[in-house]
Amino acid sequence: MFEKRFTLTSAPETKSRSAIGLLRDVNRAIPPPGMYNDGLLAVLDESTSRNLLGAWRWLVGPDCTALMTTGFGDVYYWDETKGTIYFLNVQYAVTDFVDRSIAWVLDHFFAIPDIHEAVFRANLFEDLVKRQRPLIYHECFILTPWQMLGGDEAVDEFEIGKCSVYLELVGQARANLASE
Repeated sequence: MFEKRFTLTSAPETKSRSAIGLLRDVNRAIPPPGMYNDGLLAVLDESTSRNLLGAWRWLVGPDCTALMTTGFGDVYYWDETKGTIYFLNVQYAVTDFVDRSIAWVLDHFFAIPDIHEAVFRANLFEDLVKRQRPLIYHECFILTPWQMLGGDEAVDEFEIGKCSVYLELVGQARANLASE
């Protein structure tokens, strides 16, 4: 279960409902918005989620709502038209189907050991938290230069930044590359 694996470590400054609550037919307790496990995963509040994918509409479509982000700024989102949860790998500008059930994602998908390394990049994340600090709501670790621009995922090459700004900038850059 989500609550056994993830601990809330930083909450948003304002009280807002979890974006997960926007999904119809949520048949489990909804985790409150905030950073979990020092920022490994962020559950977004409704107001943050609304515009987070604005620069990515060219890829994800108009009816998508960001639900959660990783400590590296990748996004789990809900596509209302398809009734499906997807994962957006920001640096590669690719989306992957995850499931139709948020309960399954929270309680089972996130429990898969390979997901912690392949998606959350847990070992790298832990090293970054030790070297820098835990993330506060809604920050992420950003590789400088970005991986799409040749950055190498060395621990010394990451800085902490605002996740929404990172997503906006990378989304715009990717949209420009896609239109060429």
